[in-house]
Amino acid sequence: MDEVIAAYQIFDDYKDQLQALRDADLCDECTDKFYHANANYDCTQRGEVAEITAMILSILKEIYDLIDKVSHKKMTFQKAWDDSMNDLRADWYGIQKAKEQINSEKDLKMSEIRDIFIPKK
Repeated sequence: MDEVIAAYQIFDDYKDQLQALRDADLCDECTDKFYHANANYDCTQRGEVAEITAMILSILKEIYDLIDKVSHKKMTFQKAWDDSMNDLRADWYGIQKAKEQINSEKDLKMSEIRDIFIPKK
């Protein structure tokens, strides 16, 4: 149960940090994906239960966001779907990076996230 609580706390902390950046108008799409990857990375580093909890929370959050974006923010379903899928890809990326780096220093880079998740214009 401690890993579940830890995973929830990590998500809650990152959510608060990301909201502060949004409130200050300092959050772009890359920052959002970076926070997704980071939260899942940190949870995965805490153990298997925290990793599973992180993925469940990620999926539930994206279901909620999809409904909210379409119903309340009047985003098209396709745009909301694409954003939610990219968020889940960033979540999964963070999990995979944590597994690759299980006994080494954290190595998530904003530039790497941008190259993978932000379409080139």
